[in-house]
Amino acid sequence: MRLHCLASRVMKPIALITLIVWSGPIAIDGLRQQATKGNPKTSVAQLTVCREVDDNWNPLGAAETWPANKSFNVLLISPTPFKADFIGFVIHKQGPDGKDVEFVNEWQQTIENAEKARKYCTTEGLTSLPRGRYSIYAIDWRKREPSEHRGNLSEYFAKITLTVK
Repeated sequence: MRLHCLASRVMKPIALITLIVWSGPIAIDGLRQQATKGNPKTSVAQLTVCREVDDNWNPLGAAETWPANKSFNVLLISPTPFKADFIGFVIHKQGPDGKDVEFVNEWQQTIENAEKARKYCTTEGLTSLPRGRYSIYAIDWRKREPSEHRGNLSEYFAKITLTVK
């Protein structure tokens, strides 16, 4: 009986580690959590489209639906450091089935103190978009699609679906 209890105590941490390895990362899709094939270096990241970001890293005017041709900012928050020298944002237009069908644009920015940085935002308006549904990805810039831009990325810090009306 004593051996059984000892084995149980030893096995629980092993089972927990196995669960973490097999459960995969979670990313935020809009304001809803969904399991994704996100960047394995980031366990949970949140990407938010908003009007602006205040001094305390809070998104102001956050929305999943945005007015057409009105500029917006993005806020990316991760509980673990990005560990990427350059962060990128990639936008693809979605088809009726929700899959990326058309590359729209991409931007990159240097991350200072990348080994510790967990928050990033734009402040001057990332872009504006015409009506439609879009995938917006926050990525490690070194892992972007430099020439083909096929979309439906499987490795990213976070992804949101934005409806523009």
